[in-house]
Amino acid sequence: MNVQIPLSASLHHFGRGLTAWLTRQALPIWCSAGRRLDGAFVEALEEDARPTITPRRLRVQPRQVYVYAQAMRFGWRGPARAIIRSALEAMDRDHLRSDGLYRTLVADDGTPLDETAMIYDHAFILLALATWRQAAPDLTGLEGRAVALRERLLAKAMRPEGLVEAGTRPYQANAQMHLLEACQAWMRVGKNAGWAALADDIVARARTRFIDPSSGALFEFFDEAWRVTPQAIEQIEPGHQFEWATLLLKQGRLTGDASLAPVARRLFTMGERGLFSCPPVAVDVMNAEGPKTGSARFWPQTEWLKAALALAEAAEGSEREWLLRNASMAASAVELYLRPNGLWRDRRTEAGSFEAGPSPASSFYHLMAASEQFNLAVEAGIVPGVTRIDLS
Repeated sequence: MNVQIPLSASLHHFGRGLTAWLTRQALPIWCSAGRRLDGAFVEALEEDARPTITPRRLRVQPRQVYVYAQAMRFGWRGPARAIIRSALEAMDRDHLRSDGLYRTLVADDGTPLDETAMIYDHAFILLALATWRQAAPDLTGLEGRAVALRERLLAKAMRPEGLVEAGTRPYQANAQMHLLEACQAWMRVGKNAGWAALADDIVARARTRFIDPSSGALFEFFDEAWRVTPQAIEQIEPGHQFEWATLLLKQGRLTGDASLAPVARRLFTMGERGLFSCPPVAVDVMNAEGPKTGSARFWPQTEWLKAALALAEAAEGSEREWLLRNASMAASAVELYLRPNGLWRDRRTEAGSFEAGPSPASSFYHLMAASEQFNLAVEAGIVPGVTRIDLS
């Protein structure tokens, strides 16, 4: 049975529709058609749910582990434990290098294609292990595994000037954003003090290097002296403004640093400048004045929703009402992309149509992260009459 999510601005209808869609369609299809027989997740599914045969990026494996660990937390009755175990075993088999770090790319059959160890990829492994630990408190040893991996990664990537990514764009914000996300997940469930220390370091770098003090925009790429590149000034991503806003707000709550809330709010305001069309969607690229393109991928819509809900929880009165209206618009934007069969459209064109093509597995992580924030907002009582996403 296919489930059509109503195109409604109502968060109530959104939550109910997404619950049914996740339970009956998305989670079943991505752990069947979306997995190889050896347990590894595929890179993408075609519109008819056939797997694409392409090289497999490391980052897809822990992102999908995160998805099914979250599904466990939301009460899903499917075989999440077995799915996660087999995926982690496949990840180690196909991607683990002799030095304990992980290669970024393998062929569809698991043959190594690129031995590079990326901060970005390892951040998702750390996040997946933390979420798996949160979903299954009976498991032991996960934090020890995560700490050992973190230390190997830092030994490779940490320089006197800060964290440097492997590859062609070493001085960047995005890899550090996801490492911050992983640290925060472990701060909630772990005991090792290194998570908080690394999170504080990344946040300090964001405030002094990544975020422009005059415009409030967060830039993506820098030169070797950590000066923003001219291209980056014209390539602001609304989705990342929203994503950083959520993370800085979380950091403030975890540490009691009230000064992070206005920084997060300003990032959200910058991201709003990247809304386009009617009904609005968050575009892929903007500058400080507004959209540079009307092209809009799926994932920025989920980050818009997540940030609006996180900020609404910290707001009051008319400010909260305004942010909840934003969340309703973002929920409607998310709904535009969802296919009834548990897949999604990846990109909306400036004309308002959707490009044909497969659904990237990597986008599921964004949707589940937004679902977690939705539940936190419901549990905080800021959306009266709305029930949490419950997959039981």
